[in-house]
Amino acid sequence: MNIFSISFRTVQQFPTAVALYAAANAGIAFVVVGINMLLGFPPDEGVVLTFVEKTYMFGTDLFVAAATAATQCLAFAVLGKAIDRPVWRIGGPVEALQRFFTLWFGLNLVQVAIDRIQVAAYSIWGPGGPGTFLWGLVFASSIIAIPFGAAVMFHGKLVWSELSEAMQPIFRFGTQVAALCFATFAVLIALLSMQETTLETPWIQPGLQVIFALWQCVVFTGIWLLCITNRESPMEDDDFDF
Repeated sequence: MNIFSISFRTVQQFPTAVALYAAANAGIAFVVVGINMLLGFPPDEGVVLTFVEKTYMFGTDLFVAAATAATQCLAFAVLGKAIDRPVWRIGGPVEALQRFFTLWFGLNLVQVAIDRIQVAAYSIWGPGGPGTFLWGLVFASSIIAIPFGAAVMFHGKLVWSELSEAMQPIFRFGTQVAALCFATFAVLIALLSMQETTLETPWIQPGLQVIFALWQCVVFTGIWLLCITNRESPMEDDDFDF
């Protein structure tokens, strides 16, 4: 059984957590798109942003990063607890936020920062410059965020001195993780293509967020199952075949 089939089959057993995560992501995108349309933001390409517009953009980035992080803490905690019941435990929403908000907020901020730097580099040097390399980093950060975050959550908490231990399932099952990451890359390419063909209809953004959120739940589930396998089978007994 491959990692995709078992992940899809498992995630379908917990539709409530998945639906709430997708709906929350759509809601965040809906709020941002709605406010942007009311304010006429962003301006046309090539227009220099004012200080107020830059401040608004910075505030929007922080809001999206924080709101998404809170959603990830709550939804993934519920999903992870349900998959690994009764071994993996979490006290409730407050404990989930206390233990994991910094983790997800940091991951989201890294993605936002790289994206903003990439846009600035592209506007200065154009195609083929540093912006191209940073564009690759944008994709890479989006691809590895869920596997990294899921492994840390399964471990219990982000402790830098224990990071190698938390990442052990990722390295041990590198082939399966790579397959999930490659699939995430394909999903991102497809969503980017859809976004570029609907630039005049920003209300498509919440729908695209729903699609990506559903896929993130699949990836999270796959990594969670690999972490469970790593815990329950010794390193020398690697005949578990996904």
